[in-house]
Amino acid sequence: MSSRWFLLLVLATFSVFSDKSLAAEESSEEHYAPIPELNYHPPKDTDNSSIFDEVRLHAGAAFLTSYQNVPLGQSQRVEGTMRGLQINFGVDLFSPKWILQGALFTLPQTSLGGAQISSNGFELSCLYEGSIFEQVTMHGGLGIESRNYGIKSALGDNSMSSGAYVLATGIDYWPSSSISAGLELAGHLPMASGDDPSSIDLGVRLNGHF
Repeated sequence: MSSRWFLLLVLATFSVFSDKSLAAEESSEEHYAPIPELNYHPPKDTDNSSIFDEVRLHAGAAFLTSYQNVPLGQSQRVEGTMRGLQINFGVDLFSPKWILQGALFTLPQTSLGGAQISSNGFELSCLYEGSIFEQVTMHGGLGIESRNYGIKSALGDNSMSSGAYVLATGIDYWPSSSISAGLELAGHLPMASGDDPSSIDLGVRLNGHF
């Protein structure tokens, strides 16, 4: 009788330790899912602005009245008024107040003191423009110019090419941010100290700004 109880006690003890062993094995075989990688993407820079976004382009035309002092040769000169047309184009330089401007101009053949005079050329200048009143600006600047003169008189053909310094100032009215109209006064002084033409121009101009 006692041996039967002893056998039952042994079997119960073995059963308890077997259950604990299986539980330990199952616990050791548990698999943990890896921590997913952070799917982080830094925001892209959507600012596609450029320094050229604030740069304005300028284009326009002017009707010129030019007072010319022109050499005919043999130390003789002739003076008088010529009229013509100028086409200008420009771009902001460093800021909206500084403008790099190029201009093509032509003064068709005109009779001055019995001589036939014509002129055309190219001008490059740097201008500073500032506001003085609401919708009114003034500008001024310096430039250089390459000119071709056709000069024919009783003294012969004295046609020439000539370089000049340009000093300009003007005033403009702006009815809108894209259109301006005004006046410009420019002096053209010969680069050479010799017998070259000089002039003073008054331009009535209309410009577009983009």
